[in-house]
Amino acid sequence: MSDVKALEARVATLEAVVATLIGGASQAAVLLRGGAAPAAPAASSRPKPTPPPARGSSDPALRAGGIATDRDLDSQYGDPKVFRDPYGWRGQSYVGVAFSDCPVDYLEALASDKDKYGEKLVGEGDSDKASYQFRDAARARGWARRLAGRPKPPAQEELPPNGQQTFEIGDGDDDIPF
Repeated sequence: MSDVKALEARVATLEAVVATLIGGASQAAVLLRGGAAPAAPAASSRPKPTPPPARGSSDPALRAGGIATDRDLDSQYGDPKVFRDPYGWRGQSYVGVAFSDCPVDYLEALASDKDKYGEKLVGEGDSDKASYQFRDAARARGWARRLAGRPKPPAQEELPPNGQQTFEIGDGDDDIPF
């Protein structure tokens, strides 16, 4: 008889553990005694779980509007080449040109475009690719800030329409090169 009471005590303990795991004593008792599990709610009525980002939301690489530091701009990856012109850009194309060689207004448009694309990727749950977009946007803003502080290069002489430089020949003997 004592074996039966010991078994009943163990079953009661297991029912209590299962009840805490499942969330209700009545459901646990029904399941343990061979009853059917309650029907799950319809899939459409359940909210869809959103996957967490690969990095924490406090990660600056997952935020739009950042500006890269001078250390980042001077690093190995701090001066990337333009892969594609910003959406709606009507000026000269700078595809294949390093950020440091682009004009400030182009870099601002590029940074805005990369931020928008990064936000779209975060919404789709692809935070790894989004972080690269946000980093490039920050680098574009960093180069825009750095270039805005630089004096503009002196204007170069324009070449004639045929693209060749012309030379004037003087009348005196001093102009003969030999």
